[in-house]
Amino acid sequence: MNPSTLGWYLPLLVRDVPGALQPSENGGSGVRRRGEKGGECGWQELDAKFRRDLPDEAYVGRLAYRGLVMRACPRIRMLDGVEVSEKERTKANQLLQGIMGKGKIKGRRAG
Repeated sequence: MNPSTLGWYLPLLVRDVPGALQPSENGGSGVRRRGEKGGECGWQELDAKFRRDLPDEAYVGRLAYRGLVMRACPRIRMLDGVEVSEKERTKANQLLQGIMGKGKIKGRRAG
């Protein structure tokens, strides 16, 4: 993971902490709470729940960052351990177009 973007993603906790989230021990992509039987939830679902609870400023920062990486690497399929969906690509592109449009001063000429 990128250390400068850690706050935009669900924290990955270690086994030593009781009740911590951890990768499932069966080698799958599921994540479960320590001591919990079954009840696995995929990393994508956990990230989606975490992302929805982010403050707007953090969500926009995350989406802009991911959008810039997607523009630079159009064939990227996973970024910081989270799959890149077409829906996210579209939203990120719209956000970046909006940000770039706001940077322009309309109706004024240099001179």
